[in-house]
Amino acid sequence: MWGSGLIACTTTVWFGIVFLFTVICTGKLWKTTTGAQQIMIEHFKQFFEKHLSPPANSETVSQDRLQLATAALLVEMTRADGEVNAEEQAAVARAIRKAFNIDEEKTAELIRLAELEVANATCYHQFTSLINKNFSKAQKAQVVEMLWEVAYADAEMEKYEEHLLRRLSDLLYVPHHEFIQSKLRVQARLGAG
Repeated sequence: MWGSGLIACTTTVWFGIVFLFTVICTGKLWKTTTGAQQIMIEHFKQFFEKHLSPPANSETVSQDRLQLATAALLVEMTRADGEVNAEEQAAVARAIRKAFNIDEEKTAELIRLAELEVANATCYHQFTSLINKNFSKAQKAQVVEMLWEVAYADAEMEKYEEHLLRRLSDLLYVPHHEFIQSKLRVQARLGAG
């Protein structure tokens, strides 16, 4: 069920990107485009510029984008079982503050931005690809451990949470033994199981 929707979504996005790339490169819009089509083209152009264009100040933006991508995965984990509760939200905030050594105000802003990104995302690739390109194996394993902390925050492990965690771990190319070790460390720390 999800696979065919994701394939259709991915195909639509790529056709849109190719179309937009053609429009941007040629600088031409067909005279037959309607207002709605022009709006759609503008949305594709914004997506293209936001996600595929290289950032102007790559050092600063890269760090902010990495933090946002990580926060987005944590926020998505809170939604995996269909219920977002206070314990999970607190776990996200703790994990972000600890991982990035930032204050509560910046953490709250990062979570707010991550929620917006997740709401507008069509897949996890925009987050995981950024993390894969810039994080070491150890840092990616740390992200998986943070995801386990969020999943166990409410003292319950729902099957949807575990499925999402396995999927994200695979997308981050974290080996299975690291996935399990992260789970065991979090269970020992939180007394979960």
